Amino acid sequence: MLISPSFADPLCIHGMRIVGSQSIYLSHMGLFRNTCHDYQALFEVSFTGSNDPQNVYLSAQKSDINKNEFTLKPKNKFELPRLRSGEIKSFNADIFEGQYERPATKPKLIASNVTVNIKRVLYFQHFEPAAKLSSNIQYLLFGNSKEQYVAHKLTRANDYDQILSVKTPLNLKDSELSKAVILVSVLSFSP
Repeated sequence: MLISPSFADPLCIHGMRIVGSQSIYLSHMGLFRNTCHDYQALFEVSFTGSNDPQNVYLSAQKSDINKNEFTLKPKNKFELPRLRSGEIKSFNADIFEGQYERPATKPKLIASNVTVNIKRVLYFQHFEPAAKLSSNIQYLLFGNSKEQYVAHKLTRANDYDQILSVKTPLNLKDSELSKAVILVSVLSFSP
C-alpha cells in the first residue's frame, strides 16, 4: 500500500453519491474502521468534459423521478484530505445511474472521464472510533436557497448513511448554507 507522507492516508478510490439539480453535491461513501474511507465529507462540485457531462447528469436525473441514486467512481486513487485542503481541486471520474459498487442492480454508466471540479467543501469530518452515539438525531443541512438536502450525520459504526431532499421553513441565505448546518432533532414520545 502506497502511503503519502503529507497526510499519511492511503491512496484509494473514493466513491461518492451525487445529489442536486440547481447545484451539484457529492457525499463521500464513508466506512467506519477503514483507514481509507473513515470520513464523512460533502462537496459542491461542477462537472466538465466532452459531451457536457453536467447536462447529461441533470437530464438523467430529471428523466424519471424513480432514478434517485447517482454515484461517481474516480478514475485514480487519491487521499481524501487533499480535497479538503484544496491541494486537489479536480479529479477525473465516471458517473453512474445507480450504485456502481452493486453490479447486481446493473448500474448504468452515463458519463465517462468527467472532470470533477471542487467548488467548495461543505463538511469534512474524520470518524472518531470512540465517539458516543448522540441521544438526538443529527442531520447536516446543505444546499442553497432553491434546494436543500439533509445528510444524516455519521457518528459511529452501524450508523446509517442517508441523504434526503427537504423543504425547510428556515429562511437561510446561500451564504449560510455554504457550510453544512447541523440540525438536531429532539424526539419525545408520549404514551
